[in-house]
Formats: sequence, structure tokens, C-alpha cells
Amino acid sequence: MTEPATCPADGCSYRGHVDAVVDHVETSEDEVHDWELLAYDDAEEFRVAHHLERGERLESDGIGRADSGQYEDAIDQLEAALEQFQQARAIPQSDSQPLQERCRSVLETIERVEDEWESQEFDDRLNTVERHLDAGDDARLSGAFDSAAEEYERALAMLEQAEQRAPAGPAESNRRVVQLRNQVDGRLASLDPSSDHREVVATYDDALQHREAGDKAFRNSDIERALEEYRAARTCLDRVMEKLDEFTFDVASQRSSACDICRQEFDTGLEAVVLDDGTERTVCPACTMFAKGDLLRPPATVETEEGYLTENIESLETGDYGLTWSSKPDSKTGADAESGATRVDEQQMLIQLIGVYQQADGLPSPAELDEKTDFGFLAYSEQFGDIEDALREAGFDV
Repeated sequence: MTEPATCPADGCSYRGHVDAVVDHVETSEDEVHDWELLAYDDAEEFRVAHHLERGERLESDGIGRADSGQYEDAIDQLEAALEQFQQARAIPQSDSQPLQERCRSVLETIERVEDEWESQEFDDRLNTVERHLDAGDDARLSGAFDSAAEEYERALAMLEQAEQRAPAGPAESNRRVVQLRNQVDGRLASLDPSSDHREVVATYDDALQHREAGDKAFRNSDIERALEEYRAARTCLDRVMEKLDEFTFDVASQRSSACDICRQEFDTGLEAVVLDDGTERTVCPACTMFAKGDLLRPPATVETEEGYLTENIESLETGDYGLTWSSKPDSKTGADAESGATRVDEQQMLIQLIGVYQQADGLPSPAELDEKTDFGFLAYSEQFGDIEDALREAGFDV
């Protein structure tokens, strides 16, 4: 990289290659173009000074770019600085020893910047792996298993690139790679259709679909269909409970390397999660699906849902339509917990209203609501305004 030199004479604007400037000074006939007057012993000293000044500016600029993360530009500038110092050193009249030290210093700086650049690229790749994992988790939570698998595969591909180009860094970086590897492998394994976790997810999802179909049939007064769907839902939950018996939820593992739920051993990659009941467990990547708000539910939650379902079935079988089945027991946190009791009461009010409405000839009277519900006409009026609005809230077109 060559930068034009400027004539050192005061008032002279001549610029050009350093050799051209030397010729300009030596061929000029005025008094100001004289090496002695210009504070140089000779032309060679001027050449050395030019290369030194240019090299120092390039070196300073390169270090500044490295400090701001512009590693590629920084290395270009530092290599250009090295070239200037080497050109100065090649001039016979130069002081070789200091210039040799200067060249060595720039080479060390280039090596340091290259290491920082490599380390930054390594960290960027691992950060990309984590972003793909998060995107896969979001897709998994919505039941989009194919999309989740694609994100996990992208995470795996990026992680393999990081492993291939991993710098000789601190142990913390190596631990992070191993941890991410376990997380990626565990999540991919959990999406395998033949895995225990995926089987539980699929069966639990089937139960929810049958339950929703039963709710819809009940609202349409199709009691036989509702019973059929509720029974199918209960059968699915029975299978879920059988599968959950293979896991452990009540006692944490005594081995720090073992998942608290599936009990498999892992070198690293275990994560702390909170279950539906507030219990904290240290689990493998696959068992993170048992975390509160994720896809899987521990036995206690499934038993509660199965209990609601059994009550529905028994109520329909005996002709008592005041169902207690809820669309899904709420997991209350924060502001939800404050209004949880109100939502449960409202839900029960609607369920009992549905039973009375389906047995009545037209809209139920205040007397019927007082007699056949636990709440009475006044409570319905205060909660919904009028009975028609309450029935619309329950899904009826009145």
C-alpha cells in the first residue's frame, strides 16, 4: 500500500511517490529545497521518515479498528503498517535494530487480532446455535414439530462448524460447546416419533382433541357423541399415565449427572426447570418438555384432568348435566392467580347453566336457576347481565 509523499519544503505543495519527491527536492534550484535546511541528512533519511510516519498511522488505525471489532479491516491496516516498516528497514542508512523490533511488535499485534477475530467468530456461531435452539423450542411449544426439527438441525449444523473451527480457548468455551451439543442432541432425540417423550406428547394431544370434540358435542346436545369423545379422551390419558410411570417426579436424583425425571446420565447439559406444582428439577434437554407451560404434564396434573373427565362421563351417563369438566385447568401465575377463583366460578356457572338450558323448554326461568344451580338467578344477572348473554358466552346462538 503506497501513499503519496509530500514535499517537506515550506510552501511547496508537491506530492507524489517518495522517489519522485526526492527527485523534486534534489532538482529544484531554489534555496528552500535543500536537505540540510529541511532537517534531513540526505534523501535516504527522508525516505525512512516517510515510511515510519506512514507505518505508525496505519498501525494506530489498525489497533483502533480491532478494538471496535472490525477485525478484517484491522488486519489489512496492520499488514500495510508492517510493509511500511519493512521498507524503511530495507534502506541501508536506517537504524535496523529499532525497526526490527517494530516489525516484530506489529506481527505480534496481527497474531493477537487474528486470535480475537477467530474467538469472536466462534462465539458468534455458538450464539447462532442458541438462537436456533430458542426458535425450535418456540415451534415445539406450538406443536409445530417439523419446524422445530428444522431449527434444531440448523443448530446442529452451526454447532458442527463451530467445533471444526474452535480456537484453543479457555475451558469455559469447551464446556459451552459440550453443553450445547447435549441440548441439540437431546431436543432432536425428543422429536423422534419413536421417543417416549414424543409418544406422550402425541397421546396427550389426542386426549385434548377428543375432549374438545366432546365439549362441542355436549354444547350441541349430542350426548351420545359427547360420551364417545370423553371416553376416548380418558383412554388416551390412561395411556399417558402408563407411560409417565417410566419417569420419576417425586424425588430428585442423588447423582448430579443424572436427569431427575428420566434418570439418564449426562456429562453436561442438564437444565433447571420448574414443574406445574412448583417443584424445581434438574433435567436433560428432552425432559425440559415437563417444565411448567411446556408440552408435557407430570402425573399429578394428568390425574386432575382425568378426574374432571371421569366426572363428565358419569354425569352424562346418569343424566346429570351439571358438568365439572374444564377445557384445561389453569396454571396460574402473576395476575392470572388473582382472578383464578373468579374464572373457575364463571366456568362452573356456565356449565351448570348449559345443563339447565338443555333440560328446559326455552330460556330457564329465575326459579329454575335458583333451584337447579348452585348460584341462583341473581348471581347470573350480576355476572353476565342477563341469561341470554350468559348463554352466548357458553357458545349458544340465542
